[in-house]
Amino acid sequence: MWWRQSTNTAKAFRLENRSKLLVDPKFQFRHALSILLAINVPVFVVLGLSYYFVSQNYDTFFEVAYRYSPELITHLEREQSFLRYLFIASGLGLLLYAFLLGIQTTYRLIGPVFALKRHLSNLIRGDWSQPNLKVREDDDYHDLIDTYNYFYNSLRRQSEWELEQIAKCKVSPFALESMERKKALVDYKSAQLSIDPEFYLDQEKEIEEASDHETAS
Repeated sequence: MWWRQSTNTAKAFRLENRSKLLVDPKFQFRHALSILLAINVPVFVVLGLSYYFVSQNYDTFFEVAYRYSPELITHLEREQSFLRYLFIASGLGLLLYAFLLGIQTTYRLIGPVFALKRHLSNLIRGDWSQPNLKVREDDDYHDLIDTYNYFYNSLRRQSEWELEQIAKCKVSPFALESMERKKALVDYKSAQLSIDPEFYLDQEKEIEEASDHETAS
């Protein structure tokens, strides 16, 4: 039925997306960029100033070497090239590290929210057969997930109680339309809860048989 199909699709979708770092790319890229800028702007200011002063010092070293020790020019050029590449590699490495850190951090934030959103969406569609929502140990919002699971279990128990009360309602065997409507309602609620409707229908028959036996005696 439609609610079972939506459950299977949602579970597959949730597992497929939670196995990737990019659960919500728009949200994660936006906040990862904020983290990247917050970390790298002051660091790049310091790196830029450091590189400027180092370059100025090497200009002085080259001037002195040209006058007094020309054989040092090759060593100074090699050191200057090494420091230039070191500054560039450090800057690029820091950019990559900050970006990955932002993606990982936002993944821990958006992962539970994403799973909660999917679970709640299926619940709104009438799917009560879902298991409790679980998140990874290193995710955030564990208190929120526990509270939601308590809320979900309470609603599910309420729905099971309603199904039990519907199944216990006695309908005259001559009221065919009422019997059909009752059976359709039991089937619908049972399918939502992934419960075999025959369980409640068998209970109803046992209650009726016991009641008829008491009446006869």
